[in-house]
Amino acid sequence: MVKHNRLLMLLISLLALFPAGCRLANLQRTSAAEIPDVPYHVYVYDFSTNDRYAVLFAIPSGEKQVLMKHLDHVEDMGTDRKEPYIKEFQKRIKNFQSAIRITDMQGVVRGYLMITVDLNWSIGAYGNDILVYVYDPSDYCGVLVP
Repeated sequence: MVKHNRLLMLLISLLALFPAGCRLANLQRTSAAEIPDVPYHVYVYDFSTNDRYAVLFAIPSGEKQVLMKHLDHVEDMGTDRKEPYIKEFQKRIKNFQSAIRITDMQGVVRGYLMITVDLNWSIGAYGNDILVYVYDPSDYCGVLVP
């Protein structure tokens, strides 16, 4: 069952890379200090090791959401502020200072992703929303087994 879920998640991430031939979001590095201190919908990917950690700060919106769903090791934390997650990130990863700003094609900022370098990620369509998919490349080892 776990291998089938991983295969499904890999296929979803590959399909998400090519949403009908158009880009879904713009990505840009930003300082963690530049992330506004407002309430976010927070998702945490935690593999219980310091080098496998990601946090998505999604800006609540009725028109387009940024989501991290259907993944092993992801917890939906609900609405919260950025500080406890940034502190946890800095505790795990010394000298961590940057995040990825996610904007839609109209230039509206939709969220921020902090992710350790040992994880891979992709962004794609999920209905009208933006799906952030985080995965550990060592889970696949380059071989897919159904």
